[in-house]
Amino acid sequence: MRKWSMRILVWFVVVGFSAVSAHAMGGHQPSLGQRALMLAMAKLSATPFDDGLAMVTNAGYVTHQGESTGPILDTVTRMSAISRGEGNLLSVHARTDAPLFMVFVHKKGPKELSAVSIAVTDNHLKASEIFNLRVDVGTSFEPLKDILGKKAFAVATLANGYYDGIPEQLIQSALFHDHFCCGVASGHFTVGCILSELPLRDGESYTYIGVPSWCQDDYIVHTLNLTPGKKGYLSMIYPNRRPWKTASHTWETPGGIIIRFNRATKTGDASVLCYKWKTAAFVESLGLNPEDLDWHKDLWLHACYNRYVFQSDHSPSEFVSIHKTLELTSQADFDRLTRLGANPLAVILGDDPDW
Repeated sequence: MRKWSMRILVWFVVVGFSAVSAHAMGGHQPSLGQRALMLAMAKLSATPFDDGLAMVTNAGYVTHQGESTGPILDTVTRMSAISRGEGNLLSVHARTDAPLFMVFVHKKGPKELSAVSIAVTDNHLKASEIFNLRVDVGTSFEPLKDILGKKAFAVATLANGYYDGIPEQLIQSALFHDHFCCGVASGHFTVGCILSELPLRDGESYTYIGVPSWCQDDYIVHTLNLTPGKKGYLSMIYPNRRPWKTASHTWETPGGIIIRFNRATKTGDASVLCYKWKTAAFVESLGLNPEDLDWHKDLWLHACYNRYVFQSDHSPSEFVSIHKTLELTSQADFDRLTRLGANPLAVILGDDPDW
């Protein structure tokens, strides 16, 4: 009771100080971020310094009425226990012209993530009814879509990832990707394999080729800082899970190509990775039949899969291996893999007559 009372006291002191400051500067009302926080806490019957709070928002990326929404993040950080440093301020990558959204979450129990969405119209705020963001086996996303619309999957998967204790780097990459699907999770293991099995040697840098590319590529780009603008990332269209079949060998489920290259000595290597999803083992652990589920429609699968994978002991080697490595001894070797019109799978693995 004493701790709760102290938090209430601190909250009112901060709010009072902000109001006095605004009045002294000629302002007449709290900022947008302050009003959203106050409204959400009232709706959630919480104080801003309670344990178990989080915020999922695209503030910081989008503009509102032509102004930056970065101050919303500053306000929430200053006036609550929600911050980037604590890991519970989940700022979702978005287009600058996307509508602003703010969802506040308060964990009330192991299965209860009480949440409220604060909608902003012009300069007016409206709070939704309280809803439970916890995703478990069989959870329907339809009630969440009624409240959150198209952002329901993003908000739910990111919030569940945070409360499930998923590694922070993975959450940050999921925020960059703008939702936390199983594809982003796969990037964690691909990067783990690259760093452990193919570490950089003196003078080398990485180039990653997404062939095939999927959601993991955003994790790889974000974590290894391999942006297209710095020519560290390339993407080529290739069907996911299609094997590459040469005359002598079938290479199952190619999982991208990682190149290590020293631009001074013009030497390095290029490796085709193999990714094994192991989703069947996950579904079977739930006592369900994989053939009865659809990863595009049964959206709860993604949050539950992430929980299954990261709350137990799984190593990159269980999911990722190296199909084949090709030594590079010249700039021409590097260019054969990366230039316009290149087919790096054919260069490394050999021709596939059916491709």
